[in-house]
Amino acid sequence: LLQNRPNPFVNRTTIGFVLPEGCEAQLRVFDAAGRLLAERKEQYPAGRSEETFDLEGASGVLWYELVTPFGVLAKKMVAVGQ
Repeated sequence: LLQNRPNPFVNRTTIGFVLPEGCEAQLRVFDAAGRLLAERKEQYPAGRSEETFDLEGASGVLWYELVTPFGVLAKKMVAVGQ
């Protein structure tokens, strides 16, 4: 799981990740209170992939996690509200 970019961000950010082999993966974004803000679940190929999230209205520290058959990874990012 790679660090989102840009970070901090306003409204929109891209999250990248690298998979050792093709599989179904789920990316989820949560606010500091643990509320789910966005989610993507798809079949991804082996190697590097990325998803762009429109998180307009979000602000503060957010968490994102990648769930795959290989495990769960999480990182934090910062959204700057307008």
